[in-house]
Amino acid sequence: MKRVLIAGGGTGGHIAPALVVGKRVSLDGWAEVFYAKTERPVDTAMYAPEGDRARTLRSPRIDKGARILLPVTATLALFRAVRLLRRLRADVVLGTGGYASFYCVAAAWLCGIPCAVLDTNAIPGRSNRLVSRFAKLAFAAFPGQEGMFHCPVKTAGIPVQARTRPAGARARLGLSEDCRVVLFLGGSQGARAVNDLAVATPPGINVLLQCGESDEHRVRELVAGRKGFLAEGFLADLSDWYAAADLAVARAGAQTLAELSEFGVPAVFIPYPHAADDHQAANAMMAVRAGAALMKRQETLDAGAFWSEVKALLDDGGSLDGMALAMSGLLPKNAAQLVSEELRRLCG
Repeated sequence: MKRVLIAGGGTGGHIAPALVVGKRVSLDGWAEVFYAKTERPVDTAMYAPEGDRARTLRSPRIDKGARILLPVTATLALFRAVRLLRRLRADVVLGTGGYASFYCVAAAWLCGIPCAVLDTNAIPGRSNRLVSRFAKLAFAAFPGQEGMFHCPVKTAGIPVQARTRPAGARARLGLSEDCRVVLFLGGSQGARAVNDLAVATPPGINVLLQCGESDEHRVRELVAGRKGFLAEGFLADLSDWYAAADLAVARAGAQTLAELSEFGVPAVFIPYPHAADDHQAANAMMAVRAGAALMKRQETLDAGAFWSEVKALLDDGGSLDGMALAMSGLLPKNAAQLVSEELRRLCG
């Protein structure tokens, strides 16, 4: 049996697709899967179910930090990655982004092991762009990204866990069937700007808000006693929330986009304004051009104008249904399977 090392860490956007592809490879049965992660808490939490199959690689950033020491720390990280690949006897390496990914893909090239990169954003991350010169193949989320990498590119979509829309979600959540439901997502850490829009929701609209643990106490105090308003700091499984929602108001991270597409939930995106290369705005525009979403800039948000526009959209069932259909068809549904098949082909 072949051995695959999937390296990705530092953010949930790098880790989630790594785990989805790993599960697909395992289900396909052609390889044993291992992971390389960073020392950050998000890596520890998300890779915890993988146990010893997830190995930590100390990997300094290449874009900031102690630049004077970078030649030394980067060389040491590369040697550590080479040792890891040899210890695991990896037959193929996939990097999904972040600096553990960078060093593992570079180490694979040094060791003569076939390697690929996977990027889920409309503007690929700097690490993936740089290290793609060592890769045999890059998996891109969207068409038209061929010039963004230094290797051949295959459009794959965004690997996401396949799920169906569960019936009876609103009843399980205790929400009225007679009112529209708006889902607010600020990412796994939450976003105060998104939370404030949720708190300002006018009467007659049910709210589902993932507010982030750091803002949970404030939000709960503000909405105490309000009916049809559910707030949670973080939920690992949002299936019922997606299934209950008529519309999402969300950041535009790649995994959020993939989940919304999987469940066919139209959206109003508010991209994180400080995202590298403004990639969240680029992600959002992919959905806007497809007719699946609207986009609002956080810097110009006005709650009154926002809710006036959103209420008009919620009252226009035809437009909302059309956006939902467009969102459902925004991304391929078999991304993880395609990546698994290509990795198998790469390692022969």
